[in-house]
Amino acid sequence: MIPYLDADAIRRALSPSAAVDAITAALRSGLDPAASVARTSVPLSHGELLMMPAEAGGHAGV
Repeated sequence: MIPYLDADAIRRALSPSAAVDAITAALRSGLDPAASVARTSVPLSHGELLMMPAEAGGHAGV
């Protein structure tokens, strides 16, 4: 089963400053957001679903 992390779990696992440091390190290591997989917007009956896939090295996420 894929773990589900709500906002509180994410805050406990990663502080805002640690998140900034991780993103900065990824960008300095060569991550190019402009070359990433295209983002997609899917209309729903009560809004829209924004899918923002990304990959770096051997890791991927949505």
